[in-house]
Amino acid sequence: MPPQTAALTALPPAAGTLAPAQASHLARENELMHARLEQERAARLQAEKDLAGVKALLREAHQMLARQERTLTWQFGQAVTQARGLFDYMALPWRLYRLSSAHKRERRASRTPRQSAPAALPAETANAIKEALDYARRVRDAEVILWISRQGWPAQTRLRALCEVAKWARSSYPHISEQIAEQLLDMEPGAPAVRQLAFSLYDAGLVSAPARLLERAEQAGAEFSTSERHRARRVRNAHELLRRAGQPRRPRARLEAPADGPIVIVSPITLLHGRTAASNALHRHAVLLRKRYGAVRVICLAQDEAMRADAAAHAELHQSGVTLDGVVYQAIQSSPGHTQAIEDAAQTLADAVLAATVSGRPRAVLAWNSIRCALAADRAAQSLRVPYGLVMLGLEYFQKPAARQKLSERGRLELKLVGEALANADLIALGSQAMHEAANQLLPATRDAVILPPLPLPAGPARKAAAPEVDAALAALENKVVIALTEDAPDPALARRIIDVYAEIALRFPNVVFLALSGGRAAAAMHRHAVSIGLHEEQMVFVSEITDLPSREQLLSHIDLALFPYIPAQGEMPPLPATAALLECMAHGICPAAGLSPAYSELIETGHDGLQVDYSQSASEVAARLLEALGEPARLHAMGKRARERVQRQYPPLEQALDEFMTQAAQPQPASPGVRRAEPRLMRLKTP
Repeated sequence: MPPQTAALTALPPAAGTLAPAQASHLARENELMHARLEQERAARLQAEKDLAGVKALLREAHQMLARQERTLTWQFGQAVTQARGLFDYMALPWRLYRLSSAHKRERRASRTPRQSAPAALPAETANAIKEALDYARRVRDAEVILWISRQGWPAQTRLRALCEVAKWARSSYPHISEQIAEQLLDMEPGAPAVRQLAFSLYDAGLVSAPARLLERAEQAGAEFSTSERHRARRVRNAHELLRRAGQPRRPRARLEAPADGPIVIVSPITLLHGRTAASNALHRHAVLLRKRYGAVRVICLAQDEAMRADAAAHAELHQSGVTLDGVVYQAIQSSPGHTQAIEDAAQTLADAVLAATVSGRPRAVLAWNSIRCALAADRAAQSLRVPYGLVMLGLEYFQKPAARQKLSERGRLELKLVGEALANADLIALGSQAMHEAANQLLPATRDAVILPPLPLPAGPARKAAAPEVDAALAALENKVVIALTEDAPDPALARRIIDVYAEIALRFPNVVFLALSGGRAAAAMHRHAVSIGLHEEQMVFVSEITDLPSREQLLSHIDLALFPYIPAQGEMPPLPATAALLECMAHGICPAAGLSPAYSELIETGHDGLQVDYSQSASEVAARLLEALGEPARLHAMGKRARERVQRQYPPLEQALDEFMTQAAQPQPASPGVRRAEPRLMRLKTP
């Protein structure tokens, strides 16, 4: 219910005789009060982040000061500043001699190994590696292993040559890397070069070979650094998941009577991480669930590095939370380095769900668009004997960057995990019809599904005031033609390509400004690439962190054309992007220019309520297509208006979808042991 409607319905019966001007005045005051409250919440969140950053800076400054106080220069400088008379100045050489002697004794007592720069490879080893790589490029076959074994090189030279060839072949010829890894198991598995090769192979998509190399290195007594131990844990974790992926599923616990506790949502990102398209969609779903079913609690892992580094915040974070529109948001802190492993993150989130529901058993535990969250929700639901639901809005997985004809080992593992998450779920909702078709390929039989798209934002112009933090960005967009990239986490390579497209447009239309509402690696890659090709700072506006809804709505209201880059992959299972940002822009009357993805095609009719652009073409060709649309502002505005009308027409029955989605939560398994548990079913919502 909008704030103004809530204010009018809360008035006493006698207020019905108020004049329309008074009623509208009260509605405006209520709206302004709601905007101020939301800005205060955003300011509080930002202040907490700033305080954590200041604490981290103070801690680093104290550590640096402590190191400086132990230096000879610092101590002699103190002696100089403390000198008060002629005798003190004449005694300074003797003071320096005393300090120098004490400093030398201290260094001899606590001698630390000097970190030397990595030594260059000997000429013989460098020539051997070059010859091996040249031969591998010519034959492109595992025969290179036999060729290296026939050479009269020393053992260390042969090992380095094999490692370099395996790194070269890791993406395009993984079978060569796997055979070289088998050879290295019997040579010198504890060598540093072998460990680095294992991590490199894992980053390229291999799992079994690097896991065996690291296991043999540990057996050989190799000493791992802290970062290497964390990375080795990730490799072992993935190998264990791969080994268990083909095993039969364990029997699920019997569901008990329906509980009256909260609905728990486990999500990778929430409003605690900022206002993005995905977090706004989750919040609106959570608010609607709260209105229809009662209390809702959203749990996520903390991602703020400053909060993670602060010991005081580390102790208090598990108790902290923010309540917004009745939905409780809670961030769970885990140890640094542990959140990267799927099993570690899943166990941390599962423990958080159990701890948050001690006072009352939840109605259901839902996982929001994440495999880690699905594993955590499944574990917690089995312990609590409540339904486990899975909401899948997009399908993403690791895919080899070079050879896209076949999935890597990690890609197959993640697809197996997606299939298991779908098969184990009691309640399943998918973000689009394209997701339904992809899910059917991962399940043993074809079934129907609830289509639960992200609930778009209200389709009206933003009337609330934005936060002061975005005033500079709003000023830079005034009286400009704005093209924007609003996806939360686009692919960095595609993001750099968008900068090339914008550079082509800026050459012909100097009045066009590029707005990026993305953060992380993509924003950094775009900024570096823009600087490298000579774009000016005033031509681009980067806004990565938005902590309140009015600020995001005000920024969206200035956009004329929103870009959603996508290039179809040639893999076995092409990834499907989530549609939260696309629906958000369409709901605000912004014309989208989306790539050739099935998830986008079902929402856009090209030329009518949006554009479909082949982003695999050259930057000049894509820019020409966009310039054609920008050259007709009236047509662009009309397509945005029709996009808003389509969103309003196509997705009104969201309450019905949620009702069907939660129906099975009220149907526990019968207590009779002779009755089999009903198979997880997917339900279909008919939409026009």
